[in-house]
Amino acid sequence: MELKITQKTFDAAPISALLREGEKAADTLVFVAPKQYGGLILGALQWVVVGNYADYDDFAQQPLQVAETDGNVTLTWVPDNTFTAHPGGMLLWLEGRDNDTTVIKITASQRIAIAPASRKANAAFYSGMYEVLQQITAAAMVAQTNANTAVQAANTANDRATDAETAATSAGRDAKTANDRASDAETAKNAAAQSASAAGESANQSAESAATAERNATQAATNAKAAKDDADKIAAEKIDDKLTQMGSIQTAVEISIHVLREEDDPDCRADRGCQADFNPRPPRGGRPRDGSGDAAAAFISIHVLREEDDSKSTQKTCASFAQKVQSFPCRAV
Repeated sequence: MELKITQKTFDAAPISALLREGEKAADTLVFVAPKQYGGLILGALQWVVVGNYADYDDFAQQPLQVAETDGNVTLTWVPDNTFTAHPGGMLLWLEGRDNDTTVIKITASQRIAIAPASRKANAAFYSGMYEVLQQITAAAMVAQTNANTAVQAANTANDRATDAETAATSAGRDAKTANDRASDAETAKNAAAQSASAAGESANQSAESAATAERNATQAATNAKAAKDDADKIAAEKIDDKLTQMGSIQTAVEISIHVLREEDDPDCRADRGCQADFNPRPPRGGRPRDGSGDAAAAFISIHVLREEDDSKSTQKTCASFAQKVQSFPCRAV
């Protein structure tokens, strides 16, 4: 029979009423323990089983066979008659020793009972059994208390799980709301991007229109310049034609630029046809005079000094021009 060791306790319930008074080597019990407990290597220790007769103040002791199998340490016990010498209750434990010094003790979960071999020992046997039953009852009460505590802990855990589920549900709703808002934001972002794209296209179209308008304006300016050049050319050609037609006309106009302010043109006399309606008059007289003649003479001075007059060397007649162009009579100026 195997008895499992957990921490520093083994379950004695399976052997609580196994042994009988006077038996020897009737049963083989195997205690199974891990290889190590804390820093102790259990397989390196010497192991003994110790029993205390509760009703007789007597002890029994027997060495155990140590072996290692499948990662565990096994302690084999074949109870001899020292453990069945008296009927009644017995306290049982295991001791691991190092050089006869106990370094670890593993106790039974409860007392065991040695059954009596005859009626005479029934009283002692039943007394031991009563103690065993009391221990079992006490253990059951402890187990019930532990069970109640476990139930309360389970209820508390269930309440906390319910709260956690509620919180998770609320978090899910919040997450959904956040996701919806993120979707709305993404939609707004896409709409803004589309608007920006449309604005960019409109701006590009406006820029193209402006460029087209600029090209048109440049072309119009070029055309206007060309038209002006053509008009100037045509006007120049007309003038050239007119001058060609008037090629026989001799025009001589002498402009005096040095007539003094208070003098007069010496040659502007009555025979030159100077007219009397010249205005303004020079300060000291001159030019405006009546005269007669067949030809009109034109003498133009733009630089006559304030009181002087043009010299003879700078004067020319325009009579021939007046004869040719009747609509443009020569006047004294």
